[in-house]
Amino acid sequence: MRRAADDPRSGWIRLERGAPRRRLWPQMAAFLAWVAAAAIALWIEPSPEARGSHTQLGLPPCALLAIAHRPCPGCGLTTSVAATLRGRWSEALRAHPFGPPLVALATAAACLALWGWLAGVRVSLATRRMDLAAILFLGAFLLFGAARFLLERT
Repeated sequence: MRRAADDPRSGWIRLERGAPRRRLWPQMAAFLAWVAAAAIALWIEPSPEARGSHTQLGLPPCALLAIAHRPCPGCGLTTSVAATLRGRWSEALRAHPFGPPLVALATAAACLALWGWLAGVRVSLATRRMDLAAILFLGAFLLFGAARFLLERT
């Protein structure tokens, strides 16, 4: 019988050393996607109203906010990410408290992907612990969004 410690999906990350270069390109793509997202977030000027910064990209205003006068779970997230990347922490947390941890997690994953690509190591975050962490993070995000929807009126 296999022990949990022997299960390759039991840790936080899996590393496959000596992986062929063709299996590492998704990591470089993930890193480049992070670079592009960070560049866009730095181009966007955080909204002083703590939401609506995404409209600078030509996207429409939040439909839920316009119709129900209540914020959706993601309202303020673009503003929060843009403020976080500028080091404006209080502004970021006021816009959306999940922005700074999301930036930190995405940055760590991008750095890990780049390191793996440079070192020739295939990095996989598809583990049971990471799956559980993602589910808990998403659950907390949705719970926060539901509470804010019920309690906050614009």
